[in-house]
Amino acid sequence: MSNPMVDIINEFNMYNDGDEWDCTMSALFDCCAIMHNNDIPIPNEWKYTASPLGVDVESNEYLLDYSLEVVEGFAHYLHMVVEILLYFGSC
Repeated sequence: MSNPMVDIINEFNMYNDGDEWDCTMSALFDCCAIMHNNDIPIPNEWKYTASPLGVDVESNEYLLDYSLEVVEGFAHYLHMVVEILLYFGSC
């Protein structure tokens, strides 16, 4: 039996083109858009502002294959990655 959180992280890594900052921020923004459209609270510290154009997760389509719970957990994981990248100046 597979773990959906491990699966979504592995899928993210498959689409990562080597630019850790851009790939992480893109996926985090798309997770936030999905969360916003489903009325899932987004932590203020993430400073997310919804796009007036709506959700476009074309570059991260794989997110739509997962439950909202997994997407939300993945967003928290991505935010942790952002914090690590900022700490080490990798952005």
